[in-house]
Amino acid sequence: MSTALIIKRRLKVFAISLVFIVLILVATFVIFNNNDFSQDVLVNNKNLRVKFENGKKGIQFGEYPMSFQQGISSSPANTFKIVNKSDFSTEYQVIVSSKSESLGIDINKIVVAINDEEVKLMSDVVNGIIYSGRLDGKKEDILNLKFWLDSEQASQDDMIKSLKLSVDIKEK
Repeated sequence: MSTALIIKRRLKVFAISLVFIVLILVATFVIFNNNDFSQDVLVNNKNLRVKFENGKKGIQFGEYPMSFQQGISSSPANTFKIVNKSDFSTEYQVIVSSKSESLGIDINKIVVAINDEEVKLMSDVVNGIIYSGRLDGKKEDILNLKFWLDSEQASQDDMIKSLKLSVDIKEK
């Protein structure tokens, strides 16, 4: 065998291997890009898949403080897409809690609007459960949650404080 023939065969094997590796990398990229791995999926269990539609912005608040009517009209929406993956109906709960330190705004002074219809003061909810819903099999629901500081309960000290909220959507 000549040296030129050996080099030619090795280059051929190298080129085929390189093309194969590139194809595997491209296929992996496409699979991960088209699935929920790269998106803001909060829950992905047996029955429910919950996706936060606002991207990586986190929970957004309205300008402080506002009345109920101002909050509904001008607070930014936090959109959650809830999909029931099972064939059976599934009940779920939306739970809001504070992630702030003890020096943050009292969560009981926060108002939440659900789909611009149901408005609740956090002090009126039990165990942080602001909404309960039921999804039929293979159906989806969109929840728009708006948060703002109640103008009637806000103090001057609240204007310099911050608040970080956590929204959990769990199966009942």
